[in-house]
Amino acid sequence: MPQLNARDISGAINDASIGTPTSVFLLQHEDARPCIDLMGGTEAMRRAGERYIFRKEAEPEKAYTQRIARTVLRNAFAQTLGYYRGQVFSREVALDNKSSGFSEKDMARFKAWAEDVDQRGHNLTSWSGSVFTSGLVSGVTFCLVDYPHIETVTENGMTLYRAADGTMRPKTAAADVQEGWQPYLVHIPAEQVLDCRAEWRNGKRVITHFRYIEMRQEQSEASSWELEDVQYIHAYWPGRWEVWKSSVTPGKAGVNFQQAAKGRMTLDEIPVAVFMPGEPRSDFTARPALMDLAHLNVRHWQATSEQYDLLAYVRLPVWTVTGVDMRIGGDGKPEPLSFGPGNVIYLQQGGGVQSAGVDSASVEAGRQDLRDLEDAMATYGLQIMQTQSAARLTATQVQRETREGNSQLRNWALDFQDFLENCLRLVGKWWNMADGPSVKVNDDFANSANFDYLIQLHDKNLLSKETLAAFAVRLGILPDDFTYADEVARLAQDAGTAANAGQSFSQSLVQRLGIGGGGISRSGNSGIVAR
Repeated sequence: MPQLNARDISGAINDASIGTPTSVFLLQHEDARPCIDLMGGTEAMRRAGERYIFRKEAEPEKAYTQRIARTVLRNAFAQTLGYYRGQVFSREVALDNKSSGFSEKDMARFKAWAEDVDQRGHNLTSWSGSVFTSGLVSGVTFCLVDYPHIETVTENGMTLYRAADGTMRPKTAAADVQEGWQPYLVHIPAEQVLDCRAEWRNGKRVITHFRYIEMRQEQSEASSWELEDVQYIHAYWPGRWEVWKSSVTPGKAGVNFQQAAKGRMTLDEIPVAVFMPGEPRSDFTARPALMDLAHLNVRHWQATSEQYDLLAYVRLPVWTVTGVDMRIGGDGKPEPLSFGPGNVIYLQQGGGVQSAGVDSASVEAGRQDLRDLEDAMATYGLQIMQTQSAARLTATQVQRETREGNSQLRNWALDFQDFLENCLRLVGKWWNMADGPSVKVNDDFANSANFDYLIQLHDKNLLSKETLAAFAVRLGILPDDFTYADEVARLAQDAGTAANAGQSFSQSLVQRLGIGGGGISRSGNSGIVAR
């Protein structure tokens, strides 16, 4: 379903309290905006305009627009997320019956359900990869475990449903299969959530209210050739639910919601599961998990724009001409001077033509700044995959379980595994089961795969040779006494020139480690490691 950003929400529905996000979710929407824009690539960053690239004082709008239009994003943020997703979901998400004690028939039912978990053809692994990525982008994400709306009544302790022919029939597991009814997962990104609240009851935290907004395109009543945007607010409380609807009128600030449907909750709880990899700020909001990487990538976007602007002056410098009087045309405006290849300029004695060039040191400083940012982004991405000491763990992680010795990525994988098991528990409740099966998500990330990722970053000029060597030492691939300078000197002696040695360093290192010859296969430009 289309997603709404915080600006859409606050600007479009400020006249309707049911559609207004609470203060903590409004902050959540705003803080996640850079991460969401980066995931949209160069096009989204260009559309964001002055949110990230500031207009210079007295800069004409046309010049500013052209400056943004020629800037291209080096998207380390999206690339890193893609690699994390590839690591966690390099193996299929597996359902297991170790502790649940389900019969073979019940497990077969769950496994059949796992082939289409959202009624849109996505299996559990495919759906999980998208939701995992969304959780890392925003810091928190949600899943509503819903069920098709069916008209039912209870008579003599038996639940009956109204069939297509109008007759009332017993609602059994066989009827569910015959009619194609089953629970399904609805991913609700954090930017669509308006409110989520919980209370402690009998020692358990229970969600007492959940509300989110979605945008649909529906047939316009005014024209059969047009679609119109329609906003829906879905609100849940223990025991009841409501749906509110409002059409979006272009150019109209206010929105009037009208109740479109309501009903009683079938389950004894609001069927919502939460995945929160970010540092919690409230019960259901969190700082985006990769916010620091996003800030680095935004700064790289800004520095790239500045560097492109500087290079434009290098290639087309400002020229000054002395010894020629400015000519005024018939309209009273100065006439331009014909200047360039093939033109002749007649100057008075003592006149001259010279360019106000840019200092080459400024260009090199800008290039080095970009390299430093790229190295910092690569370093940040690798740190997420390194093991953590107890001192680096948050209080929340320590409270959940002992995580010392795990990488941050492995902790996120384990948290997501808990999230999926909660989703499966709610699926089981729809089927009148007390629980759901256990779930296994891959959390085994080998150092060799990490180093292959480093090689890919180096090949794409996102990591320097010296930093690559330093990481190889940290990963235990090279000995602790290894030094880059000594190795370059040895290679220079072998190759004859220091320049050739430096250029061949990564290739030599790969050969020494046996990478590419059978230990690890790399998948070209995808950034995903094939094992």
